[in-house]
Amino acid sequence: MPSYQKILVAIDLNAQHDEQVFAKAKSLAAEHTQLFLINAVEELDGYGASSAFHAIANIENQITEEHKLQITEYAKKVGIPENQVYVIVGSAHTAIVKLSLEIEADLIVVGGYAHHGLSFLLHSTVESLIHHIPCDILTIKLN
Repeated sequence: MPSYQKILVAIDLNAQHDEQVFAKAKSLAAEHTQLFLINAVEELDGYGASSAFHAIANIENQITEEHKLQITEYAKKVGIPENQVYVIVGSAHTAIVKLSLEIEADLIVVGGYAHHGLSFLLHSTVESLIHHIPCDILTIKLN
């Protein structure tokens, strides 16, 4: 099994999911491995709502700040330094790809769900990551 230097862990701020995903990432970490946490805040669409743009931006900022507080609290709980914790506004796919390249991650650990019906036809975050990053990806099947 390879020894990973930098593991990027995608956190969705669901306590049960985060515990599953982080526990697996931690089990793969050697003594020298750096663990990074990322949470993506999906942008709120403002199409057709130009007069409400400031309200939408304000709500997005509030959501982002709340996510920062939650992920910082989680990071403290699991012993991750604050400079290895990221909340990025945008799609999960874009945020994970950008940060993984920036920090030169050699493993990304994410939670995943089984897709059925219409959602099966749409690309999942994990599937789209496979095509855009050079490192290993581990998907933890979530309940």
